[in-house]
Amino acid sequence: MMLRFNVFFTRKPFIPLLGIPLYFFYSYNITQLMPFYGDIGWFYLSARDLLLGKGFPLVGITSSHTWLHQGPLWTYFLSVALWLGNFDPLAGGYLSILLGILTVYCIYYIGKRMFSERVGVIAAFLYSLSPLVILNIRTPYHTTPIPIFALLYFMSIYLWVKGQKSFLGFSLFFLAILYNLELATVILVVPMVAFLMYGLWQKKSYTKKIGKTDAFKAFLLGLIPMLPILIYDVTHGFKQTLIYGGWLFYSFTRGLLGFLYGSSDTTEKIEVLNFLYSSLRSLIFFDNGLIALLLLGISFLWVAYLLFRQYKQSRINPAYVLVIFWFLLTVSILILNGVASDAYLPQLYPAIFLILALGADSLHRISPKLPYFIIIVVFIFNIHSVITHNYFMAEGEGIPLSSRQAIANEMISKSDSKAIIIKGEGIGSQFRSFTMPYEYLVWYYDPGRRVGKSSKLFIVSEREFRINLDEKYYD
Repeated sequence: MMLRFNVFFTRKPFIPLLGIPLYFFYSYNITQLMPFYGDIGWFYLSARDLLLGKGFPLVGITSSHTWLHQGPLWTYFLSVALWLGNFDPLAGGYLSILLGILTVYCIYYIGKRMFSERVGVIAAFLYSLSPLVILNIRTPYHTTPIPIFALLYFMSIYLWVKGQKSFLGFSLFFLAILYNLELATVILVVPMVAFLMYGLWQKKSYTKKIGKTDAFKAFLLGLIPMLPILIYDVTHGFKQTLIYGGWLFYSFTRGLLGFLYGSSDTTEKIEVLNFLYSSLRSLIFFDNGLIALLLLGISFLWVAYLLFRQYKQSRINPAYVLVIFWFLLTVSILILNGVASDAYLPQLYPAIFLILALGADSLHRISPKLPYFIIIVVFIFNIHSVITHNYFMAEGEGIPLSSRQAIANEMISKSDSKAIIIKGEGIGSQFRSFTMPYEYLVWYYDPGRRVGKSSKLFIVSEREFRINLDEKYYD
């Protein structure tokens, strides 16, 4: 007897029970498959120093523009995990996995609340099995929590527009958290401002109900996550806020004018488009990028059509406006600014899967089983891709934690109880964070080591995902 896919996927216990196999799948062989590159090491050292009372960080790691810092929030999150895990480096990986599973639940609930239960189920299932999402979930980095807070941010805007005025404050709160995690997410302020301006212009109830007390409470909620950054800015020339805001406006204007008048770097734009195409392939359907692009393109056009039809009938659902705004805004900024960076993508993940789910949901009208058949096909191919590609650690995603643990223990065994100095050479060694994973691991396995006059110098280089270690005495 053929299984009714639609009944199976929409049973009440399905989504809660999904977390159990997901936990085992995400955490499988985590020591050998968890990335632990330089910038991750930076956060581990920062969180360690916070726990050891060596200072309370007000900002995080520097961004690609070294005069700017990311926020300190990921350091705070990681410090809790390291405290609970007694500084075990795997603690950060388990924190990321927990956040990933919570994101699956969150995308289900928000898809259900903003659209329908079927849309929520489809979006959660596709998201949980995306190859690129899985890699993100297994990486203890400041970009990992972005999808869940982006979902909470857009849900808050939706509920505010639907008449729950307290959620204006939560919108600001989650936006400030996103800014802490990744500076580029500040562009997501645009839909909130757009709804605010439209509401004031059209005298909508969701803006008319907001009094001075409500506005003040909203301001305080948005201020709370920003306090460390603002304290830092007072003594650092307001680079993180005012100067960054001015620089953003300048960069956006320059990119827009360059695009309109054809003076922008074509090679740069092609590079970004190739990057987006490759990312969509890794995100949706790893085995074929054209199929991934086709699935997203058709789904997006369908959602745009539904929104246009709502507009013609004068009954617009703000959920459709938000998800299209979310997708187009992020992609447009990436293209205009010519930025090809993985750090900018996590804020886009939930929007893509909500659009795909809305597209798949439309097939339900043709045949109730068709959307679930497509889901099963995508599931099989994506799981096969993840497993056969060794969770993408062999695809240029870096040297795993286990390899760095082995090198750290080798340094300890070869140092003859002497203090250890670690120096980097080769590709990537120009960055201070290059040696930080090794520094953290040496400290973790042998916390009594100190740099002294008679020390053992270890020179680390990484080539073709292999670690080379040379040694000599340092006087």
